[in-house]
Amino acid sequence: LSLYGLQGEIVVLDATYNQVMVGHESLLDDEQLAAVVNYVMHAFGNADLLPEDHAPFTPEEFAAYRGLGLTGADVHALREELGIGVAVE
Repeated sequence: LSLYGLQGEIVVLDATYNQVMVGHESLLDDEQLAAVVNYVMHAFGNADLLPEDHAPFTPEEFAAYRGLGLTGADVHALREELGIGVAVE
């Protein structure tokens, strides 16, 4: 999401969203992306939801996925394949 954004309908905590989230591939370097994502993962009460063995994201992880040329729609399709953020009926 952070690198390529997201485009398409998703469901989060029983709420449906269908907006465009822009990617930050050209705006932030790998170190900055790791810092932002790690902050969000631990802010806003999110830290309580993390598993005990959660490890912070590293700049190397972002570097490994940078340059794949994905679109927000591609990310949405990958999330659907993994069953992430889709409505359960």
